[in-house]
Amino acid sequence: MPTPAPDPGEVRVRILVSGFTSTDWKARKRSGASAAPLAECEIPHHDGADVIDAVGPGMSRRAARDRVWVYFAAFPNRWGTEAEYAVLPAERTRPLPESASFKFGASLGIQELTAAHCLDSRPEALRGHSILVTGGAGAVGHYAIELAHAA
Repeated sequence: MPTPAPDPGEVRVRILVSGFTSTDWKARKRSGASAAPLAECEIPHHDGADVIDAVGPGMSRRAARDRVWVYFAAFPNRWGTEAEYAVLPAERTRPLPESASFKFGASLGIQELTAAHCLDSRPEALRGHSILVTGGAGAVGHYAIELAHAA
């Protein structure tokens, strides 16, 4: 496939590591059908990590060569993370510190955001409370425990 180019408000991320989530295997279980049909083929996977290598016209929030992790790349978007490049809205990228590996960045995404959403995105709302996380051995449960502990 040709290398995709980002449109205004988008970035192109070179993908070194692609995460595989329950959302991805559920889509494949439906014979590869996506929730939102697209006119052309769709590259699957939502989570991944590497560096931004191109930015769309007028973009100033992110710069080429920024290390990032990405989430919801394929929703509803043609360019998921199971390819050399993913093009997605810039707001679906987050900075990845130099101290964090790309493998770690690709493991965040949907699982970490789901846990954060379930707990409440305000740490002060959790302080002083006991939290029971059922299924703490799974990816979402793991992040819920870590986020609750940090709060």
